[in-house]
Amino acid sequence: MFEDKDLAAIQNGDELALARIIAAFYQTLTRFAFRYLKDMHDAEDIAMLAIHELWNKRLSVHNARHAEAFLHRVAKHLCIDLLRQKRRRKVSFFNPQSATFDHLTEDHDKAICKKLDAPAVHNFFERAASAIEKLPKQQKKVIRQYLRDEHLSMVKIAEKLKMNPKTAFAHKYEALKNLRTMMGDHDPR
Repeated sequence: MFEDKDLAAIQNGDELALARIIAAFYQTLTRFAFRYLKDMHDAEDIAMLAIHELWNKRLSVHNARHAEAFLHRVAKHLCIDLLRQKRRRKVSFFNPQSATFDHLTEDHDKAICKKLDAPAVHNFFERAASAIEKLPKQQKKVIRQYLRDEHLSMVKIAEKLKMNPKTAFAHKYEALKNLRTMMGDHDPR
């Protein structure tokens, strides 16, 4: 149970209290986001983004009830934004089943490209592999693990990489943002 004393600890920058927020709200926020998105990976990402936003705005939150309402409001808006984004682009970097980064890893990216006949798709995967190589070291490490173990949540991936979950999520978020920029939101279809 998340209480006002936990909020006070968070406002003082206590990262252990952040772990209590994650324990208290992660599953609830994931289920909440899943109802909107119907995609567990996106829902997990939204839950962590909402918690990250609470951490960033922790000084403006007044009590534990306000924190819970804040998290759900942020999660709802993030879900709506993601759904709008998906409708516009019809491709998502968050969704491993989309055409964007389906099982792309350093070891088999070239093999995948050779199996694909379409030159545009081949070119896309070559550009994606090149873009991943240009990422900063930690972002590259997290995004490769995320693409390799798409069935795992970011919390589990962070454990595998021996990182703080918040740090791993931030690296993934920045890596995806950088990849979108480097790839120019290119759709391989």
